[in-house]
Order: sequence, then C-alpha cells, then structure tokens
Amino acid sequence: MSDPSGLMLKPHQRATALRLLIVADQISDAAPIANALAAAHMTFRSEVAATEGAYRSLLQDNLFDAVLVNESPQAPIAPLVALQLLGQSGQKIPVIAIAPAWDDERVSRYRQLGIADCVARERIFTLPEILERSLLPANSKLSAPLKLLPSPLPKKASTTANRIIQQMWEYPDLERRLHRAANRLHESLGIDRCLIFLPDGEQKMKVRYTSKATTEKDRFLGSVCQASERYYNLLSQGIPVVFSCVDEQSPTVVQKMAALWEFRAVAAVPILYQQSYLGMLGLQYCDREHEWTEAELTLARTVAGQCALALHQSRLERQCYQQQQWTQLLHRLSQILNRDRDTETKLQQMVDCIGKGFEGERVFLLRLERDTEMLETSSEWRANSELPSLSGVRVPLGEWQRLLNSNEDYQTCRYFQAVKFPQCCWDKPAMCKILEDGQARSLLSLPIFLRGELVGFLNLQTCSQSRSFSAEEISILSSATNSLAIALEAARQDNYLEREIAERTQQLEAAKKRSDAENQAKSELLSTMSHELRTPLTSIIGFSRMLIDRCYGDLNDKQQQYVSAIASSGEHLLSLINDLLDISKIEANKEELYVEILSVEEICLASLSILQERAKQAGLALNLDIHGDVAVCAADRRRLKQILVNLLSNAVKFTEEGSISLKVEPQGRMLAFSVIDTGIGMSPENLKHLFQPFHQIKTHLHRKHKGTGLGLALSRKLARLHKGDLTVTSQEGKGTCFTLHLPRTDSASDCS
Repeated sequence: MSDPSGLMLKPHQRATALRLLIVADQISDAAPIANALAAAHMTFRSEVAATEGAYRSLLQDNLFDAVLVNESPQAPIAPLVALQLLGQSGQKIPVIAIAPAWDDERVSRYRQLGIADCVARERIFTLPEILERSLLPANSKLSAPLKLLPSPLPKKASTTANRIIQQMWEYPDLERRLHRAANRLHESLGIDRCLIFLPDGEQKMKVRYTSKATTEKDRFLGSVCQASERYYNLLSQGIPVVFSCVDEQSPTVVQKMAALWEFRAVAAVPILYQQSYLGMLGLQYCDREHEWTEAELTLARTVAGQCALALHQSRLERQCYQQQQWTQLLHRLSQILNRDRDTETKLQQMVDCIGKGFEGERVFLLRLERDTEMLETSSEWRANSELPSLSGVRVPLGEWQRLLNSNEDYQTCRYFQAVKFPQCCWDKPAMCKILEDGQARSLLSLPIFLRGELVGFLNLQTCSQSRSFSAEEISILSSATNSLAIALEAARQDNYLEREIAERTQQLEAAKKRSDAENQAKSELLSTMSHELRTPLTSIIGFSRMLIDRCYGDLNDKQQQYVSAIASSGEHLLSLINDLLDISKIEANKEELYVEILSVEEICLASLSILQERAKQAGLALNLDIHGDVAVCAADRRRLKQILVNLLSNAVKFTEEGSISLKVEPQGRMLAFSVIDTGIGMSPENLKHLFQPFHQIKTHLHRKHKGTGLGLALSRKLARLHKGDLTVTSQEGKGTCFTLHLPRTDSASDCS
C-alpha cells in the first residue's frame, strides 16, 4: 500500500502566463483552443471576442501576446480583418488563424499578407508548438522568456492524451464527451473499471458515467462513494488518492469499499477547475494488484482536467440558458399579472409558471389572514398528481415565524432554506402536519412583502430527494415575489369587495322585501280607497249634473256656480283616483295588457277626435302624419289610446297658438308615435323631474288648466309595460315633442 498523500502531482515551474485574444463566435468554439494549450501545460490568460466591436474594445483596453482567429461561417471577423484592426491599434503581435482544413494556397497567401501562421482544426494539438514558434521573434515584448515545458508523459503517452482530448471535443454535448473520455482512458490504461463521480443535490459523490467496458457497470451507476472526510479533503486539494493493493493493513473505510465494489487496486483522481472540486475519476483493477505509475496518473489527471473544462463549459452554458429562462419567467409573470382575469386564476397561473421553471416538486403560497393570524396554503402546483395536496392546510403565523427566525439566512437575506426539512419540525405540531401530509424533504421559503407589510410566503419543496437551491435561483425567486405580492393584494381587495357586495346585497334584498311589502300594502290600500271613493264620487258627479241640467227646477246664479264647481271638482278627483289605481296596479305587477294588432290610422284618429273640440276652441290646428310603411301596430287598444290622449291633452293645455301634430314613423325595430306642439316648451331643469308622480310644471298656464300630475308618470309606465318607452325633447319658448316608442309588429309579440 502506498501513502495517498505521497502521489500528489506537483506542477512544473511555469513562465509568466501568456495573454491571448481569441476571436470566436461563442465560448464553445474557443474551448478546443484552450484545451490544446492546457494539454501542453501552457499557462495563459485569454479573452474571447465574439463581435468586431468587442475585438476593437479589447485591443484598445489590453495588451496581448498573440491573437488566435477561429475561422468559421459564423466568425465575427476574418483573420485578415483581425490583422488590419490590430495594425490600427498599434500592437505588433502575431495573428494565428485556425482554419477548418489545411490549404497550402491559403496558408501561403496568409503569410504573404502578414498572418504569422495557420493551423488546421483537426491538428489543433499542434497549436502550442506553432504559438511558440510565432512568439520567438517577439520575446522582448514578454515580461519573461517563453518556454514550452516538456511533457511529463512519454511521447507515446502524450500522443494518447492528445488523441483522447481531440476525440472528446468532437462531441458538442457534455454526456458524450465524458463517455468518450471514460472509454478512451479505459482502453489506454487497460483497467477493469473507469467511473466518473459527480455530486448530486445533497453533494454526495455518485457514479454518473462509466466506460462502456466497465465490469458490472449497471450495478454501479448511481452508487455513492462512501469515502472518509480525510480522502475528500485530499481530493479537493488536487491530490490523487491511490491504493495499489487493498489488504488487512488498509484503512477500514477502504477495506469496506473494496469489499462492496470488489476491487483490488484503485486510483481516485480529482476533477478540479480553478481549485473548485467538481468530481473525480475512479480507476479500478478488480482481479489483481497494480502499482500505479506517475505516467498513468498524469494521463488520468490530464483527462480529468479536460473533464473539468467540459463540466465548467456545460455549467456556463446551463447558467446562460437558465438566466434566459428565468428572464422569460419574470416576463411571463408580468404578463399574467396584467391579464384581464380574476386574481385567483392569476395567482394559480403564476405559481404554475414558477413550478415549471424550477426543479421543485411542489410550489404553493402561504397566505396571511390578518384577522386570525393564520397562514393558509393555496395556489398549489405539483410536479405530478401522485404527490399529496397541501391545499387548505392552515398553520399559525407564530409557529411558522419561530421556524424562520431560527435560521440565520432568513434574518440576514430574507429566505429560509432547509435541505433536511424534517429535522426542523420536530417541536412544531402544525409543521409536522404539513411534513406528514406533504412528504417534504427539502424546503425553500421566501416572504412576500407589499409596501413593507407581510402578505404571505412563497414555498418550494422537494419530496423524492433533498435539494439545495442556488443563490441565483433564490435571487430570481425573490424577484418573482414582487409580482406575487401585487396579485395577493389584489386578491385580498377582491375578497373584501366580495364580502362588501354580499353584505350590501343582503341589505338590498332585505330592503327590497320591506319595500315590496310596503308597496303591496300601499297598492292594496290605494285599491281599496279608490274603490270606496269612486262609488260616492260617481253619485256626487251624477247628482250635480242633474242639478246643472235643471232636472229638478231652476237654480239661481250662485247655486249654478256652486253646483258646477262641485261637478268639476268631483270629475278631477275621480280622474286622480283612476290614475292612482292604474299606477298601483302596475307597481304591484297586477296590470295585464291585452295586446292585439291595431290599425295605426284608426287609433290615431280616435285619439285626435277626443281633443278636436278643445283644440278648435283654443284656435289650434290638429295634424296627423303617418309614414307610408306604417299600417298596423301591436298594443293594448285601451292603454295605447290612453297614452296618446294624455300626450295630446297636455299639448293642448300648454300651447297658446300654432299647431299640434301626431306623427307616426318606423325607427329600426321600433315604431315612434310623436306628439309635437308649438307651445311654451320646458327648461332643462323641468325636464329632469318631468316623469315624477305629482310633478307639475309651474307656468302662467298652470292655474288655467288643472291636472293630477300623474298622467306622464302613468304614460311612461304603460309604455315600458309594452316593452317600449316614452321620451321627450323640448326647447323653452319653441315647443315640445313627446315620443312613444313601441315594438314593431314583427317583434311586438314579445309584449304579451
């Protein structure tokens, strides 16, 4: 057994790092260049220019030792353009072109025009040598002489490493790159197993990739490496851990792993990127002992370095993609917030978006009920329907806050994360209920504030395995709570308005019931009074008429005057009682219409004939104008005549000279009966109160003509009972036009 701390591969002494400017469309195009230089153990710093503007800016702000231009159809600039811009910047450094394929004519032309050298993409591994050759004449510009260090590998092994690296980067995706690395390393070393360990959500090292020829590979995929903390510390420092022979003198943890994994010799080579421990390569011999050589470990370490670059690049690409997705997520949340939908639907859609955008298994809101100091779960999203729902579960605010306040991150950064959630809930009964019902293993909770006031919490849970959310994810989710806060406040306002509307509706319904009861009582009272008053009034009017007609002898002038006043007052009172009775019937929904097809000309002439004598005495002309397309209408004969007579009577009362016209014409699906006079007209103030019961316009003609003040109110109610209306237009001093609107015969059947 060899000491695991004694096989650390010490880096060779290197010259000052080269400063390189790489022109490429994207990072993945620059990766093979960096990989070729790293494989030759060159120390360098590089900048990537993906646009011509970026290239100009980098040349202006930095000093470089060389420019490497990757030629492709998507390349931002060609090598000759790069050379021209370099000359404009005043820097005299070599430009090396990386061409898709070798072309003698192109290389010759490039060199004639000033390009230092050219390398074909399939021979990118020769770039370090070409770069060294190109820089030799310009050593004076370097802060220290450049010297390519000899490879610690034999020539054959160096060729093997270059071939593995080249074959790895032929693939664009991480999975195939790592599989290819494991396969080629397995073949080159002749081992029994080549395993690649990467951390899971709980930072446990699990077998994620194996070589194709690995013994029992299906058995070990997903297995956890149970190494001790000491060995993890060595690996995280870049020190390989190797055992050439596992026997009874080996550490206990190694013996247990050897028994479980059935190996005799093992080498664990760390995968590090800039001192960050990303995983490890596991190399195993199962049926024999093996003395690991420095060349073998150097080869493994070289491949591990390429794996680290591939993992880092994949992580960068994933981060870029995630940033794009998260930006779109915040945009979608904003769009949902601005949609014209009810707030509960908005909240559910927003939670659904968050659930689909992050690798959680359950997302839900805890909404604060101010009046009860309780938190209630709502707007829940689940990754699959098999997960139990937590919708409607309630938690006391105090118990939840005790959970959060015990966490330092919540106190400083306003979020609570529990990778092992069950361990936080043993002394909190309500939380235990959520845990038991929801089967949660990890929790991330972020408070939702609106104008400094707490309105709820956004919660993400995992159930199948524990998981830690990254700082970037927490930052995006914190931004998402702003939209949720606005939606929650809108929901609270909606609930408040709904309660207010419900209460007001109950009050209105109660008031309506009282009003209906009062109206019913009033209608019954009016009906009874009208009936009881009509009988004696009829007698009074009849007897007074008999006295006026001198049926029982002559009357003197004073008696004649009084009897006439009795008859006139009785008729006025009877008219008032009849109108009151009609209105009370309509309000009590007891008025029935007998709709029939009527001749428009006949009903108009009958109405005009009643007012003809009064109009003649007043010196007024009566006119009738019926449109040629109008012949019949559908209405209750008695009620239609009552409305027209009422309108014509008012026109005669308030017209001192001129004419009164009854005009009938179609207006769309309605039929318009217009009574137009040239009378005194009305002011806008009088028009506002015109159809109110017992309202009469105060004019100099008011005392001359008595009225009940109910005629227009009754006429409008009768018009609306016909599913029509009564409207008015008037101009003071110029006349008035009342228009009765009735459904035409093709739609009037609905009135019945």
